[in-house]
Amino acid sequence: MSEGSWSVRANGVWLCVETFGEARDPAILLIGGATADMEWIDRALCQRLADGGRFVIRYDHRDTGDSTKYELGNPQYGFDEMVADAAALLEAIAVPRAHIAGMSMGGAIAQRLALDYDHLVETLTLISTSPALRPCAPPYPDLPAMSPELAELFSGPDAAPGHNHWMIDPGEDYRARLRHIAAPALVIHGMRDPLFPPGHGAALAREIPGSRLLLLDGVGHEMAPPERWDEVIQAMLRHTADAATGA
Repeated sequence: MSEGSWSVRANGVWLCVETFGEARDPAILLIGGATADMEWIDRALCQRLADGGRFVIRYDHRDTGDSTKYELGNPQYGFDEMVADAAALLEAIAVPRAHIAGMSMGGAIAQRLALDYDHLVETLTLISTSPALRPCAPPYPDLPAMSPELAELFSGPDAAPGHNHWMIDPGEDYRARLRHIAAPALVIHGMRDPLFPPGHGAALAREIPGSRLLLLDGVGHEMAPPERWDEVIQAMLRHTADAATGA
């Protein structure tokens, strides 16, 4: 458990959560990718956002970090429950509405939150993700394929699932619903993302009305390397501030 983190009961499980900044400031919920605990979202990045006047929240997904875990191969939950976890977490820590920023699978959770829990969502920041991404579901054929190196890694003889996140029910195909997202969206995507090539980010920005697209040269499948934090943090602060002014 991280210093300053604690566990809350949400959606019937224990989720480990950590916050940065002042609770009176606008909240940003940061959601990590599949199999990733909250430490994958760098503490210094969280603090920089907090220094910019945001109340930053990060947490361990179920089956990661210090949150509730399940026997490998028997997750007893699906993607729908992971979406509901994020919504219930905000309620558990008394945040009525938040800016949602998700990376990879966390970006998919953010998309579903904006559709199914829109009363909780102020804005979206979608990082290194894909339109209507669903864990364990086949990729959409109209989107660019992952790099050959990754495809070989995922299909090789040693590619058996090693984590419950790769075994869960993916839930509904919600891509046709993306056009109904009302929350302002900022799409951030690395030009060297081998898992979701930049065409995924471009498609996502097209399919969510009014989205802004920020492409990062030299960046792969990641939140953003520290040398790009100035650009990314300023974009996120500006995006979340614009929601308050209606810009």
